[in-house]
Amino acid sequence: MRNDCSPIEPLRVSGVEPALFSFYAFAQDTIIGVQVDRPIYEFHPLELDEARDFLSVQELAAVYLNYIFKIQQRGPYLLCGYSFGGLVAYEIATLLEKEGKEIGLLALFDTSHPQFSRNISVIELARFRVTYLTNRFMKYGNNLLYGKLGNIKADVLQFIIPRLRTIAWRMTRAAFRTANRPVPRIMRRETQAVATAWRTYTPGTCTNRLVLFRVEERGVEYNRDMTLGWRACVTSDIEVHVVPGRHEDMMKKPYVHVLVEKLNSYLAGIGNQHSP
Repeated sequence: MRNDCSPIEPLRVSGVEPALFSFYAFAQDTIIGVQVDRPIYEFHPLELDEARDFLSVQELAAVYLNYIFKIQQRGPYLLCGYSFGGLVAYEIATLLEKEGKEIGLLALFDTSHPQFSRNISVIELARFRVTYLTNRFMKYGNNLLYGKLGNIKADVLQFIIPRLRTIAWRMTRAAFRTANRPVPRIMRRETQAVATAWRTYTPGTCTNRLVLFRVEERGVEYNRDMTLGWRACVTSDIEVHVVPGRHEDMMKKPYVHVLVEKLNSYLAGIGNQHSP
């Protein structure tokens, strides 16, 4: 079990192969099927102190990397992350590269490049937005036309409410900063802190191979770039796998089993040959 003051939880401690370090991805009941001959450590969000309303991806990566080094001093390092956790895994990979460490695996689970819309041309951005609006109009219109109340409710929960929360968070944060006061703890919601950290992060260049697992139910506007924007900063190969489910449930049963099966094909080729 995880210490209350520690952001790391050992999901599995046995195994002779290099550990798999996961960021906001797995739970104890979802690691079933992951190669049994290696430990798995899961990282969780850090608690914010009274002076901070969010921690940057770079700050999180620096803290987490110290925990990793306490467990494993030499490579190959195996990193994976879900959604925002993918950004943290990516940033840690860039830090390891700068130190000349070997990265055996860098896998992102449905993590899009945070500057995706800024890294494409004006024409591509216009096409992206037109495709997005057309797809959503047809989807929501179809739900209304045929009275699919369950789908309408899901759409509201998935798209509208999170956006309203983000707007409220930005307004609140701006007001307290203007008054030179910290945002009250009750208002520093983890989801909004993550959104702020995501929006302000600009990934550096990575020369390591990137493995991207993206859900099949992503909006069609993302199909113009199957790498979800990562081709802008990854100079090596990007291997993309489409897995079942939506972003919200891809790491849950039964969908996670397909992801784990594909992940194991990469883990199988990574042995215990540590680099200096």
